[in-house]
Amino acid sequence: MEATSRNESRKSRISFPVLMAILFVMYLGYYFVNNWYQFRLLCRESCRLIEAQDLDKAMEVTLKARNLNRRDPYTYVLSGIIWTWRHDDEKALEDYDKAIALNARYLNAYCCRSKIYMKRGLFDLALRDAGEAIRLNPRNAGGYESRMHINIRKGKLDECLKDANQVVALEPSRSESYHARAYVYCCLDQYDKALQDIDKALGIARSPFYLSLKGTILSGRGDFVGALKACNDALSISDKYSELYIDRGLVYYYTYDYEAALRDFNKALELHGENAANYSMRGLLYARTYRFNEALADLDRAIALDSRYASAYSIRSMVYCYLGKAGKALEDSKKAVDFVPDNSVALWYRGFALLYARDYRGAIEALDKSLKNCPLKYGSYSKRGVARARLKNYRQALKDCESALGIEKKSTLVLNDFGVVCTLKGDRKKAVEYFNGALKLDPLDAEVYKNRGDACFALKNTARAFRDWKKAGEIDSEGMIGKEARDSLRKHKK
Repeated sequence: MEATSRNESRKSRISFPVLMAILFVMYLGYYFVNNWYQFRLLCRESCRLIEAQDLDKAMEVTLKARNLNRRDPYTYVLSGIIWTWRHDDEKALEDYDKAIALNARYLNAYCCRSKIYMKRGLFDLALRDAGEAIRLNPRNAGGYESRMHINIRKGKLDECLKDANQVVALEPSRSESYHARAYVYCCLDQYDKALQDIDKALGIARSPFYLSLKGTILSGRGDFVGALKACNDALSISDKYSELYIDRGLVYYYTYDYEAALRDFNKALELHGENAANYSMRGLLYARTYRFNEALADLDRAIALDSRYASAYSIRSMVYCYLGKAGKALEDSKKAVDFVPDNSVALWYRGFALLYARDYRGAIEALDKSLKNCPLKYGSYSKRGVARARLKNYRQALKDCESALGIEKKSTLVLNDFGVVCTLKGDRKKAVEYFNGALKLDPLDAEVYKNRGDACFALKNTARAFRDWKKAGEIDSEGMIGKEARDSLRKHKK
């Protein structure tokens, strides 16, 4: 009996090596579980820091997470996002490539990489990545959203809307879904629908970017007081993003408060000095205020930063028009359209350049395409009206200008173009009325003063003509409009 008990006791004992093995396995389990837990905590903290724009700390935390698990692609996506915010596209692209190398089915990495390709104007590569994200998971909104933004840049707005609707259908409770579709509606100049969607987004999350887009939408609807309030609300939440200053600057720009617009564009460049879009916006403002040399400097800088940024070429083509350099204007406008063949804005600038080069049929063709892609683009109607009037097709020219005025009544561009069409038709009294309306909106537009001066001189109101030519010459000291006004004054004033 005693012998049997001793044998059972001996059997129940665990040998020392087995005990150590069990303890080692338990330790490994604890180590890996603890590491996994710490890894997830660090990644979550990195996301929070990125959102707070504390990018240095975010990178530090991300690298700590990577040291815990070098085979997880998520840390490379996080560092890629940080590099993107730091505007270092090369390093961002390198990290997204590493994430995809670690996991070729990592959908978010493809979505992020497609944005870098899009930013660089590499639309085929961008669409390839967005398409791969959709193929990997057709029920995930990320791929559709990426493709939507690419097609916005390309100007394929109908395709954008299809993808935006798909994003909302897949994730109807996510604020970003409505923000994305609101942006597409805004690009289509469908501001009522855009406002409905952005209000839905703001009902879910009060993001400064949503408020800023609301400001852009309200500006498009002509509610500049509401637009300015929305932009100010956005900046009260965060003043660290250059995009928010650009959006508010554009509201000031469209209300002809150019000094306030310049302050905001300068602030945007102070926050993000190596950005082609920011330089392009300030270049546009300088061009609008007849500071063409400063405009060229900014646009040259934008192109140096991003040699495929179509907007910079488009705006520079307009500057060359005002400087009387039609050849360079045509070259730049063609390059922009080559980059984004379906973009309605690039096509508008192409039409503008062709109009100044006196290729009126070519201008009409470009503006037709612009209106096909965005049928509510009032500037395309008014410029097409001028081109048609140059070809003596006054009935269609007037119809175009009326269409433009029906969309936007408070635009110096539209009112000036309508005045030009009336002048060409021979109705100079009506032309002067339109020029007067334009100058009430913007009392510092040299082109309108020059055009009104020409009309008044033909009506034998020489005193008024001389005052207008003098004013035009004073405002535009660098371009062709001011030169022509000064030449007219010297020629006719005794």
